[in-house]
Amino acid sequence: MLEYDDKMTDCSFSVGDEIFKAHQVMMGAQSDYFRAQLYGGLAEQEMKMIPIKDVEPYVFRTLIDYVYTNFIPESAPVDLIKRLLVVADRYHIKDLRVKCEGNLIGRLSLDKAVDCLILADKHWFSTIKTMCLNLLTDPNNSKGLYLNQEYCAMVHDYPSQFAEVKEKAKSMTDGLVDTADEIHTITKMLVSSLKFNK
Repeated sequence: MLEYDDKMTDCSFSVGDEIFKAHQVMMGAQSDYFRAQLYGGLAEQEMKMIPIKDVEPYVFRTLIDYVYTNFIPESAPVDLIKRLLVVADRYHIKDLRVKCEGNLIGRLSLDKAVDCLILADKHWFSTIKTMCLNLLTDPNNSKGLYLNQEYCAMVHDYPSQFAEVKEKAKSMTDGLVDTADEIHTITKMLVSSLKFNK
């Protein structure tokens, strides 16, 4: 966590029950959104306060650390990086978004692919979505999908994303062996079995 003297700060952010102090010039330089807020509607206020909604304080703390250091730890938890990516996109912090995307793509694996696909589809992160689709439709990963609980849950919980995965998988088989239908038939059987056994 970045430590600095906040006596000279001239703006603050209300995040949940916490207040984060910062400098307008730093926040405005990194974010088009914050620049518009700080130098637009709030310009007349001596100490500008911006409410931040739907963001956990620890995520916003990481965002501020990035603004001052231009650095995020490569080993930061994947869940934090995903949340940070959404916040960076919301507040138009382009460099942070690019770094978060690169971090997630670099750590993408079969067990994380479904969650990342849902996230990418919801927030229009096209590069991450493409990488997830490629991973989930790779024939070498077909057996692993049978035992992937997130993948099985996607059949029921996210039918549109599941249909997109199935369509891409079919296109990759090129009519030789319909691995896509085989995978998805077995997956549906597993989902039905799990529901029956509950």
